[in-house]
Amino acid sequence: MRKVLVNISYALITAAIVFSALYALGLAGAADIRHVKQKGYAEQSFEYTGALFEGKFDGHCEIVFSDGSAYRGGIADGRFGGEGAFTSAAGWRFEGTFEEGLACDGVFYYEGGAAVRYSKGGESDILAADGWTYSGGYGELGQNGLGAFVFSDGAVYSGGFSRGLAEGEGSFYDPSGRLVYTGGFENGAFEGQGRYFSEDGWSYEGGFKKGLFDGDGAITDGTRKTPGIWEEGVKLR
Repeated sequence: MRKVLVNISYALITAAIVFSALYALGLAGAADIRHVKQKGYAEQSFEYTGALFEGKFDGHCEIVFSDGSAYRGGIADGRFGGEGAFTSAAGWRFEGTFEEGLACDGVFYYEGGAAVRYSKGGESDILAADGWTYSGGYGELGQNGLGAFVFSDGAVYSGGFSRGLAEGEGSFYDPSGRLVYTGGFENGAFEGQGRYFSEDGWSYEGGFKKGLFDGDGAITDGTRKTPGIWEEGVKLR
């Protein structure tokens, strides 16, 4: 899962760099190509075929870059806009809509056959593939900030993320919606202070380390509360 999300992140970064370069290059030659409806335009880094308006690429176009990547679709004010498809030299492609040069809503396709749905709205991204769905903040190395991840079996994690893994405060629910754990997370595992709820009705509240009971804590079973000290999941006393 994390590998796919990291690949998406690199894809977005690469696309953003290409879009930025395209915007700058689209301003070239403004004085002598104003109001040209259809024109071929070649630079060392790309070849453009399509419409231009007031010196900027505008309308529908086809762009082939020197590295073999290509874009076919709408372009507005010198940047990708509207429906389009970008195929990278690395083998992945994005098909969907673009706004101001950035992927907005569509699907990323990868060489191995993986397809990841991507949708951006404000500060929240939605990713979905192979039955799972993520909604929330997204950064350079995967999910970042607050979000919710729904696993393919229906289990849900809601809370903080960093570099594609659960981090900070959060809660994990099983496929039936039962709360399993709430508290601290680090690198995707229970860490720090938290509370674990078993299917049998008892609960543990206290320290965790790498997903295991660790440090001071207490088991509550019905009305009985038993304190103790744990190390790597084993009760010492």
